[in-house]
Order: sequence, then structure tokens, then C-alpha cells
Amino acid sequence: MARLKTLMVSQWLWERLNIEGSEIHVRCVKGLPAGAEMVNSFYDGDRGCVCFTYRHESWPDLQEAEIIQRFTPEFEEAK
Repeated sequence: MARLKTLMVSQWLWERLNIEGSEIHVRCVKGLPAGAEMVNSFYDGDRGCVCFTYRHESWPDLQEAEIIQRFTPEFEEAK
């Protein structure tokens, strides 16, 4: 099986990241590991978010019919 996790980005944040002139000043303190490969993306209308599915060898192998775990990065205010 695959070694996958899904990163969800809220519609509010996705829109702000893509508005011309918009600035968001944060630093990622816990993010995707180097070498993570995006394998899928989709919009989840029920949650109102854009989802990106990544693969990385350091994550545990999924078992058959197991739900892909959500990956939640951590940020702090950039100085």
C-alpha cells in the first residue's frame, strides 16, 4: 500500500493566498518533510477546503481500506 497523508487548506486561507497584493506573515515550524510528493488534489465542498494528498517514505504504510490521515502543519507569526 502507499504512505500517504492529506493536507487540508481552508477556503478562507486559499483565497487569501491567491488575492493579488495579499500578505500573510507566518513561518512554518512543522511542515511536510523534504521530498514529499503531491499525488492528488481535490476540493472538499462539505468541509470548504482544498485538499492535497502527499506521499513520503517516512510515513507508515496504509493498510487496505484504512482512511488516509490528515497532516496538520504548524505555524507561528513571522518576525
